[in-house]
Amino acid sequence: MSYRDDSITELPKYEDVKHEMLPLKGFSNYAIHPYLGKIYNKKSNKWMLVNASGVGDRGYLLTKLKQDSGKVVSVYEHEAVYAAVWGDEPKSWRKYGVKLEIDHRDKNVKNNNIENLSLGTSSDNKKNRSYDIIKNPLTFENAEIVREEFEKWIGSKIVFYEMMAGRFNVGKRTIQNYLLGIHYKVNTNEG
Repeated sequence: MSYRDDSITELPKYEDVKHEMLPLKGFSNYAIHPYLGKIYNKKSNKWMLVNASGVGDRGYLLTKLKQDSGKVVSVYEHEAVYAAVWGDEPKSWRKYGVKLEIDHRDKNVKNNNIENLSLGTSSDNKKNRSYDIIKNPLTFENAEIVREEFEKWIGSKIVFYEMMAGRFNVGKRTIQNYLLGIHYKVNTNEG
């Protein structure tokens, strides 16, 4: 059986893949399949988040899991998969002092196959995002105007972000991302 995200039309029976499942530390009622990138609920005997649309503007798959302590917590499916593979608790990598995030290499946030996930900084994760003109109408020319005006700006960065966001009908974070070089990198190579 191939575990490529686009080749799976139906999830297998738990008994057929039981030997491939991993435990999730602190959550003994669940098992994780690292190559399907899915969570299995051993109490209800069902795969979780099947055909889920996801949350937020990117559609990350989020569910609530009951810890062994009885506390119910929100866990992203990709975090559960990554944690199970490394034998740790979800979000444990956030304790390292540096803000680490899980990146989806192919940019498909529903493809939680462990081979598609990597741990990196927030900046690394943002560099892997694709530019989407429908979600982000700031053109290259307008981004250059923002850069030029920011170089002359002497006030608060937040005020500048708000002013430019209103002017170009985008979010403040979009303006900030452009100024940080996350989108529309200026070519500095001369040749």
